[in-house]
Parts: sequence; structure tokens; C-alpha cells
Amino acid sequence: MLAKRVFVDRCSRLLTALGNEPGETPVESIYGTKFVAGQDSSIITSCLRFRGTYEPVLSEFILRHVQEGDVCVDAGANIGYFTLLFAKRVGPSGKVIAIEAAPDTARRLRANVELNGVDRIVDVVQAACAAEKGELTFYLHPRVDAFSRLSPPVKGDFDRRFTGSTWIPTAVTADTLASIVGADAPRVSFIKVDVEGAETAIAPQIAADFTHPNLVVALEVRTHIEATLKPFQDQGFHVYDLHNDYRWVYEDKVPAITEAAYRDFSHRGWRETRAHAADVLLSRQPLSLP
Repeated sequence: MLAKRVFVDRCSRLLTALGNEPGETPVESIYGTKFVAGQDSSIITSCLRFRGTYEPVLSEFILRHVQEGDVCVDAGANIGYFTLLFAKRVGPSGKVIAIEAAPDTARRLRANVELNGVDRIVDVVQAACAAEKGELTFYLHPRVDAFSRLSPPVKGDFDRRFTGSTWIPTAVTADTLASIVGADAPRVSFIKVDVEGAETAIAPQIAADFTHPNLVVALEVRTHIEATLKPFQDQGFHVYDLHNDYRWVYEDKVPAITEAAYRDFSHRGWRETRAHAADVLLSRQPLSLP
């Protein structure tokens, strides 16, 4: 994940150098999904302009694994990159619930859903996933949407090297993931979680409240890896390493997903606990990997 932080930092510097001038032509991924112009503060669209893809290991797994008619949740949807991949696979008989806390990013998400003509498949919810219902302060990064989070890094945190110390606090609606998803929860077969620090709070909810026998969870763990993964370990979920080290930015080869053990993630990261990070797949059933 160090490579990710370095890459994001370089992208943010590039965005500043370019002056964030809006374009006119939608940005298109290699999978045919499109993103409205003028989103130059997005790391994702920067990746798409450069490589045509973003996090290809997870992208290709979604395209292989998700089936027509599935119900998927994109928690921390950003501008909708994975939301649109889900929609592409589930089709009109399926459903995608896309959740994004940041108000401006949620507006971009809705615009991209409409641009791709999947507004009847995708429900966009502007809210933060949390341990309980209420209102939270969400911290927006002034330049890069990928840095926005529920709590900014404090002095000494590894992330602060990349994000800086300037934040824009804004009040957002918060709720549990199960409450946001509502009656569709038993049908959800795939959940992607990238919620920048709230993973530990919502991991127990996913393991307990989402009961689909074939549930798969793609989880970016930002802090306290062992505590976040424990609810899944306790319920016997299989764990896999996505190997998302961001070398795909400058290499054509996409790493293979490998089966792992929970102990493999107990020592990852750097000396600061807050700087630990991992990208994993968790599945109730063993996955068939290529």
C-alpha cells in the first residue's frame, strides 16, 4: 500500500500542475464505462486517462465473478468506478447500491450513473457508513477526493505525509450499512468496502447482517487490520490477498489473487498501527481462482 500512497501523491501533484482544467470529452475505461468531464480532482479519472483502468486485480475479479441478477453494494463508491462495473454485470434484473459520504463526490457519482444509462439499476445514497444512525463530521480534502475521510490523520500518522493537514469539515448523514441497504440486505452477494477509516466499525455489521450464503466482500483495510478482519475470521470466511501494490500503474502484468491465512495480515504495514493497510477478499464459500 506504500506504492498506492506514493502514486496518489504523484497524481495529486500532477492535478495541481495541470490546473484542474475541465475537459469536454468523457473519460472512458477499457471496460466501456464512461465518466463525465471536469472531474480532474479524481485520482480515478487520472488513472483512467493514463492506463484505462483502476485497481485492475479487483476490476477483473468483479467482471468474472458477479453475475446477472446479483445485488451488489459499493460502500465508499467515490465517482462510481466499481459501481459501474457492478451495473455492467448485474444488468436490468440486478441492483447496485452505491454509497458515498462526500456531497460533491456523490453528485459526480450520480452524474456518471446517468451518463452510463444505469440509473434504473443503481441506487445512489449520500451517507457515511457508521456504527449507528446519526450525523457525523466528514473531512473533505481540498484537492483530492480520495483523501476525504471520517477522521483526518493526526501528527505522526504515515498518511499525513501525503494528505497534509488542511481539511474541510462538513456534516453528513450516517447510518449502519444494513439500514442503508434496507430490505435488499439478504440478497446482497457482493460488497466492496473502501470507507477510509470506518472499516473496523462496519466489519461486524457485514459479517452478522448480510446473510447471503455466497457473500463476497472486497475490503480495503486502512487501520487495525486484525481487529477489522476478526469478525470474518470468527464466522469462517475464507480470506484472499488482492496484492494491490499499485505496480499496475507502470507494469502491464496484473497480479494474481492468492488464498491467504488471517495470520498473514497480522504483521503487515509499517511501525505505526494507523499506517497498516491491506486489500483483501473475504468469501463465505471457497473461491475458484484462475
